[in-house]
Amino acid sequence: MSHQEVFTVPVGPGGGLAAVTAALARRLEGEADAPGTVAVYVSMVGVPERFTQCLVNAERGAWAECVSNEYLEGDLRLSQIDEDLLVAAGYQRPDDFSPNFHLVVEPPVDWPAVALLLAAPFATVFPCTERDHVEVRLHFDFVLADAPDADDPPWGDDDLAWDDDDEDDEDETAGEGDEEAAGKDGDGVRDDDGGGGGGHGGKGHG
Repeated sequence: MSHQEVFTVPVGPGGGLAAVTAALARRLEGEADAPGTVAVYVSMVGVPERFTQCLVNAERGAWAECVSNEYLEGDLRLSQIDEDLLVAAGYQRPDDFSPNFHLVVEPPVDWPAVALLLAAPFATVFPCTERDHVEVRLHFDFVLADAPDADDPPWGDDDLAWDDDDEDDEDETAGEGDEEAAGKDGDGVRDDDGGGGGGHGGKGHG
């Protein structure tokens, strides 16, 4: 049973995402050396349907995704231009490997580049303003659904699946002054006791 941590990062002036990208890079690099797999879920506060997510594993590398129209409805759906922008940012189009836009990076991983990939949609296809906040949710000790053998591809089809039934998980958030636990280095990152998001990266999302 994995535990989780949630923190939020304010979007900078003019919709800039420098603080978000920096916070993500710092956390990804920190978790990359941890045992097991850490699942990272990124969304705009109040709009959980639009998200990016990533599995972080020291031995396997990174599996990053951005939600596709497979799981978006109405005004939230991506246009053809939006999809082209995601590909230009570095994502591969949805295919038999994943129904989402995705990119698998084998070790050694350039974690700042992965952080930029996760943040990029919020500066292009998921527009935000300086009043918005990005929520980052980390699931630690994440259990891969069907861990492949050494001779199999680096990730299994069902690996990226949140445990929606894990209602006993508790958000492990740092205190206001606990900068190290929150990944805060003066960039405006703050902890959030808010709950939603864990169910928005379910099996249907990758």
